[in-house]
Amino acid sequence: MKEKPAIVTRIPSSGDRLMVAISSRSPNARALLELSADLAKRLGATWFVLHVVQEPDLHYRAYATVHPVPKQDLDYARQLGARVVVERGDVARTLIAFARTMSIRYFITGRSRRERLSFTWSLPLTEQLQRKLPGSIVIIV
Repeated sequence: MKEKPAIVTRIPSSGDRLMVAISSRSPNARALLELSADLAKRLGATWFVLHVVQEPDLHYRAYATVHPVPKQDLDYARQLGARVVVERGDVARTLIAFARTMSIRYFITGRSRRERLSFTWSLPLTEQLQRKLPGSIVIIV
């Protein structure tokens, strides 16, 4: 008699890590942080909130708007137990480098507010993360 294959579910190890990407224009940052805190607790994971300050680009001969660091959201993340990190640079490259350095497995981010046409020039952030970090789990809220 053949045995049925066991259903394998992933049991998180104590080394799991979760990262939340917060922008200065996140309309639902608090909900994103609360969901992330809950998931981190359920997974027994260490969690990070990363905000990337982008250098202003020269666009049509005028510097793009520089958005402020979302201090209130980052303070709230600390209250919820996150390790908060603020970096400078290209968003995708910085997130990917941080994820590799810290062995991040789970990513939580909000939906992109970019215009559809801007994706013609580069892939959405979530797609870049999935391509550069195979095996990672990306959750879009």
